[in-house]
Amino acid sequence: MCKNFLIPFVFLLSLSLIISSCNEKDEPHFFELDKTTLSFEIEGGSQNIAISSNGNWTVSNNADWLIVSPQSDNGNGTVIVTASENETFEARETTLTFSSETKTVTVEIAQRAKEFYLELDKTTLLFEAEGGTQNISVSSNENWTISNDASWITVSPQSGNGNATVIVTAVVSMRSETRTARLIFSVGTKSVITDITQEESINPQGVVINDVRWATHNVDAPGTFTENIECDGEYYQWNRGTTDFLYWDDYWNSVYANSDFWLSENNPCPSGWRVPTNDELEKLLNSDNSWTTINGINGRQFGTAPNTIFLPAGGRRVGSNLILSFRLNGFYWSDMANTSGDGTNARYLFVNNSDAGRANHLRPSGFSIRCVAE
Repeated sequence: MCKNFLIPFVFLLSLSLIISSCNEKDEPHFFELDKTTLSFEIEGGSQNIAISSNGNWTVSNNADWLIVSPQSDNGNGTVIVTASENETFEARETTLTFSSETKTVTVEIAQRAKEFYLELDKTTLLFEAEGGTQNISVSSNENWTISNDASWITVSPQSGNGNATVIVTAVVSMRSETRTARLIFSVGTKSVITDITQEESINPQGVVINDVRWATHNVDAPGTFTENIECDGEYYQWNRGTTDFLYWDDYWNSVYANSDFWLSENNPCPSGWRVPTNDELEKLLNSDNSWTTINGINGRQFGTAPNTIFLPAGGRRVGSNLILSFRLNGFYWSDMANTSGDGTNARYLFVNNSDAGRANHLRPSGFSIRCVAE
């Protein structure tokens, strides 16, 4: 009796298993992702990709700046994609390839490039004629440099990395009109400009050293100063200050000027200034002095900061061929002739890389002039 009931039951169970097995074999393979593109910010981070599948799958990754976890699994799952921070200034792109049996799905990955950052707390500077220093605060995320188009402006430092303070120094202006300059701060492809203006000075104050007020620039054409402190200016024969006796006029007068002192009517200095006396040159020599270089020009600096003047080593002109010689030395007339000897010489101050002092030289020689206040 029991056996009769058992046979049909076994038959039905077997039939059910056979049908179920057939259904599983007939189910189609599927493989899908919920995202096919990912976009990361500069800082990087993690994002998820959900996988729907009824089979085994793998992920192929060729980018060293990406981490994919897991890289393989079976059935449904979640893949975590992690991007590191982009520390370059170029955008990054790559492709992840998801594979399952005969199906593949690609995911395009992109990450933004690091951006150049540069900010200044000042984009304009105004200096008085007396010059001085001002600061600019730089904020940046990379190496930066400064381009300077004016010799009367110095910047320190001229380059740096990250945040810093730049000291901008303007020399005393000897010009009767305003002058302008421009600093260009650059980092990568980004730049910021600071415009600089300096007021005019019709009557420059000069610098006091040992009770004598000295001009900060050499004499250029009669009645004018050079634009920059390192400029040589013009070369004058002793006691001759008109254009007839300037070397830029290509004129040589071999006859010495006959006088014990430089005459006021021959004064080449601007109004309010004159050629220094021999004693005033001696006072200058009694101040601190050292050989230095300004904007590539050698010379000797006198005085104690901030009251200093720079005498460039501009050489001299001697002889009718007008050749400029002794460029490693500077020669500056006094207003005093040398009355001893045959009377053809005059007193002057010399500077070089090892010394500074006074001496005598032929009056028709072309020397520089540094004025003192009247």
